[in-house]
Amino acid sequence: MAGRRRKLSSSSNPRYRAKMYDYMSRGGRIPMVLTMEVVDAMATDWDKNFGDYHHDAEKKLVPEMDRLGVPNVFKGITRALFYKIKKEIDKKGAKTTEAKEEIISKVVQEQNVQGTVIEIALRRAFGVEAPTPTEEGGEEETVSVTPPKT
Repeated sequence: MAGRRRKLSSSSNPRYRAKMYDYMSRGGRIPMVLTMEVVDAMATDWDKNFGDYHHDAEKKLVPEMDRLGVPNVFKGITRALFYKIKKEIDKKGAKTTEAKEEIISKVVQEQNVQGTVIEIALRRAFGVEAPTPTEEGGEEETVSVTPPKT
């Protein structure tokens, strides 16, 4: 399904619940009463987590990617790294800019996207500005949009 853009809508939760019921009931072999307790708990957790992550990505990351002109081929990678960083920040309870900076730097270095438009978009989405060469007395800021070499 190339090009499909997933949207959060009023049918998202019921579709998720139906999918999980089908999966958890093993095709009707487990009684509905038992299965629905598990499905209800999973749906509540899914709602909470998906909503938070989706909202933050749409309100913070997407505008930055558009502003920076991130090529479409890198938008999925950027979003995945955003979710990874957000998960770490939430897990560690990182509230300060320095704590966020540490987590972002670690992920950016692990994924080898230092100095790319992906890194800049991620930093700006989390409110952590990337140091530019002009601040250090260097040349104008240049942004690389080439994929990292492995």
